[in-house]
Amino acid sequence: MRTVRRSFRQWSFWPALASTTVVVAAAVLALAAALLPGLTEVDVPVADPGPAPERPAPVPAGARVLFDGTAERLRANWMTADAQAPRWQVQDGVLTVEPGGGSIYTRDVFGDVELHVEFATPFPRGGRGFHGQGRGNSGVFFFCDRYEVQILDSYENPTYFAGGAGSIYRQSAPAVNASRPPGQWQTYDILFEAPVLARGPDGRVQVESPGSLSVRHNGILVQDRVPLRGKTTCKLAPAWELHGPAGRIQLQDHGSRVRFRNIWVRPR
Repeated sequence: MRTVRRSFRQWSFWPALASTTVVVAAAVLALAAALLPGLTEVDVPVADPGPAPERPAPVPAGARVLFDGTAERLRANWMTADAQAPRWQVQDGVLTVEPGGGSIYTRDVFGDVELHVEFATPFPRGGRGFHGQGRGNSGVFFFCDRYEVQILDSYENPTYFAGGAGSIYRQSAPAVNASRPPGQWQTYDILFEAPVLARGPDGRVQVESPGSLSVRHNGILVQDRVPLRGKTTCKLAPAWELHGPAGRIQLQDHGSRVRFRNIWVRPR
C-alpha cells in the first residue's frame, strides 16, 4: 500500500482555519484598542518642575491635616484594611511605606475633596538602569480602591500607557511628565469630584455623573477635570461598581518604600 504524505497546506480545512485565526486575532486587537486606547503609548512630554521644596507647603484654612509628621496623627486618621493601626514607619516627620505592611485607609470617608500629598520615591534598587513599574510604585486612591492617581518614579523611566506618575491609572496619561528625580520631594494637588451612581431597574449601575479628577504634579497641571470611566483596573477595561456619596482615601503599599509627609484634605 502506498503511503500518502500531505503537508498542512494540502488539507482542505487549513486555509479556512488560518483565515479564521487571522480574523479572530484582528477582532481581539480591535477590542483591546477600543477598551484600552493607547495601550502601548509611552511617550509623554517632559516638563521641568523646578527645584524640590525644602519645607512642607503651608496648610490652608479649612483643611484637615491627615498626617503632620507624628505617629499620633497617623494612628488617629489612618488604619489598615482590617481596621488596625498602620504598620508603616514614622521617623523624623516622614511616613514610609512598609512593604508587606498593607495599604492604609482614612478612618473617615470623604466625597468631593481637594487633597494635598507630598511624597518622595526611593532610589531604584537596581540602579538607574532599572526601569518600569518596580520603581517607586504607590498610589493615591479615592473610595478605597476605585479611583487611582498613580505614584511612580517616572524620572527617566518610561512605562506603559497611563501607568506613570500623574496618571489616572490606566485611564488617562498626564499631559506632561513633571517628575523630579528619586529622593526629592514632590507634590500632588488633587481635585476629586465623586461619581454619582445608582442602581437601574435592570439591576445595572447607572452613571448619573462620572465624576472627575484634576491633578497638579509639582505645581504643573497634568490632568484637567478628566471624567472617570469606572473602577481602576490593571488589565481590563474600567467598569463601574456601585457606591455611595463618600468613601475612604487610600495610600497604597505596592512594595516600594515611598515616603510621605504633609497630607491634608479639604472638602469641596
